[in-house]
Amino acid sequence: MCMKLFSLFKRIFKKKKSEEKPNLGQTAEPKKDRERISVPKEHFEEVSRMLAFITENGVLSGTNKWRFAEDFWFVVKNHKVLSENKLGELCATNNNRSTYKFPTIDLLRQYPDWKVDEKLVRNLISEKDKLLQIFSDYGIQIVNVTLTVGIAGSFYELVPAPGFRFSKMKYLGNDILFSFSVWGTRIISPIPNKSAIGVEVPNNKEQINPLRSLIASRKFQVTKSHLPVALGYTITNDHFMFDLTRMPHLLVSGASVQCKNLLNLLITSLLYKKSPSQLKFVLIDPSRIEFAVYAKIERQFLAKLPDEDSAIVTDARKALKTLEALKKEMDFRFALLKSARVMHVDDYNEKFLDQRLDLAQGHRYMPYIVVVVDSFEDLILTVGGEMESVLADIAQLAHRVGIHLVVATHSRKLNLTDRFKTYFHVRMTFKDSDLLEIYDVLGTNRMMDSGELLNQRGLDTIRVQCAFVDTSEVAAVTEFISNQQDGSEVFLLPKVDD
Repeated sequence: MCMKLFSLFKRIFKKKKSEEKPNLGQTAEPKKDRERISVPKEHFEEVSRMLAFITENGVLSGTNKWRFAEDFWFVVKNHKVLSENKLGELCATNNNRSTYKFPTIDLLRQYPDWKVDEKLVRNLISEKDKLLQIFSDYGIQIVNVTLTVGIAGSFYELVPAPGFRFSKMKYLGNDILFSFSVWGTRIISPIPNKSAIGVEVPNNKEQINPLRSLIASRKFQVTKSHLPVALGYTITNDHFMFDLTRMPHLLVSGASVQCKNLLNLLITSLLYKKSPSQLKFVLIDPSRIEFAVYAKIERQFLAKLPDEDSAIVTDARKALKTLEALKKEMDFRFALLKSARVMHVDDYNEKFLDQRLDLAQGHRYMPYIVVVVDSFEDLILTVGGEMESVLADIAQLAHRVGIHLVVATHSRKLNLTDRFKTYFHVRMTFKDSDLLEIYDVLGTNRMMDSGELLNQRGLDTIRVQCAFVDTSEVAAVTEFISNQQDGSEVFLLPKVDD
């Protein structure tokens, strides 16, 4: 068996050499045959098993033949035979895309298409006349009005007469809203990149905003984002998506049901775009039930400590231990980046896949790791400030090595330190006026109850109608993934001493 496998590799080398052609204008020089490799007897069994592993996993196809054969002979020649797990990791980075099947769109529920209600439009037109009269009473002349009807809200774009000073709106904004007396109305003055005033008004009739329409959109399908998340619609009916790698961390607040839906949107979106070799999740759930639906994909997408039975962390002490292990993983990745002389995980992985890094020196492909923490306030109450401190340590540097944090809390009385909030530039909050002091997000007291959130990045705030994904839809996606036999294994974090 072993000799047959060696013969297979020798045929691969001969075929590759016969396909090589000299450059134009040059004479082909005869090449010496690769020297015969003598494998010690004690390694024969392991070498044979690894070769069988490569063959069974379909790596010996197309252009990968030459690369993997060359790597294999190099390792054997130097008597540094890799373990089966190490070789499996190398195979997965190039082969996982071809064997893994992404979830299909039909796993998500199809809701009736949204249609503009004629009665709603008539009401909005009458409200427009009222709005123009209010602006006129305050001495602001409007020369043009554009109305955009959205799923959950509508948007008036008002163009003032020439000579208008937008600084007036700083003092008149609250008075105008008081006169308009429609709950949830918000004024944007001026609209970014436009000489106009924006007025957002909630619709009386609520509509379901399904995730399926966002996943099926061309914008999501052709995106080149590294970690794309389909979140919902803006007030102007544009698809709202973001790249988690550019955030690079996210802080979420709101009621438990709202936060659960947003976290499911984030995880499901990534499952539709990334394969198991490219992405791993660390799920921390003190409530014990929110992430239970993802237990099926432990082998494909979850990361855990070596001595733990379940990858979903529900105990606060174990959560702290998991984050400490994540810090060790971060430090190890920085050491690999330094050895490879690159500054970011994307550059490192590109270099690894181009076979420019030596496996014998410990180099390996580094998947993105997304850490999702729910009910953060429960962890702080149990463990104390140590939990906040270790998260801040990770958030400070981890994004360079492909580790990103998503932290959700439902408490109205959680006092976060300035250091912690400094590393979470992007904050999303659902309707909750008491969260102003915690998250520094203005306008939470003028939000709609159903699925609306404010997305704040730096000084910019965007109102988004969050999409909806049902738990049964998430279960269908995880079931589809778990039924695949793609050779994936649970990603083990570094061991941490007690």
